[in-house]
Amino acid sequence: LSSGMGLKHNAGISNLAFMQSIELSGPSIASQRFRDLNGLKFYCGYIDNLFFALRRDWPVIKSLVALLESPSVLPYSCTVEEASCSSVTFLDLDVFKRDPDPFGWSRICWRPHFKPTALQSTLSFRSAHPKTLHMSWITRYIQRLRRNSWSVHAFGEAKAHALSLLRSAGLCRSAISV
Repeated sequence: LSSGMGLKHNAGISNLAFMQSIELSGPSIASQRFRDLNGLKFYCGYIDNLFFALRRDWPVIKSLVALLESPSVLPYSCTVEEASCSSVTFLDLDVFKRDPDPFGWSRICWRPHFKPTALQSTLSFRSAHPKTLHMSWITRYIQRLRRNSWSVHAFGEAKAHALSLLRSAGLCRSAISV
């Protein structure tokens, strides 16, 4: 979905126009009626990226995709980027369904998603940035990994991977002993 990126007005106006066109009128994806008709269990959005969790009813899902890709959402164009019964990537998160526990309950979990170019370009210690910034961006990045992990174990795996990428990018060990 695109909300007018590159236009002269600021992002806030684009976001409000998108919300009015898609969520409140047009398909009205924020309404209870839409949720009931389309088996929508969960919905969230970040700017122009939408995430749906739907009841497993393939004819209903296909009609929802057709609706979102139809002219009813003009001036926007909608594209389903990923659909799965087990896992998808949304922004910088991998969202996945765990196997059922002994009581038959499945859990939706999340962990950081590392793009192929993640952490390949880092802040050089020879840059003119204040010295405190050289450590604070690494600290903030690690804190974001924790916030984007559903468990301490998932965070530990993500942190180890991030530190490995930072070492591969040439950052000295003393800078990444976070």
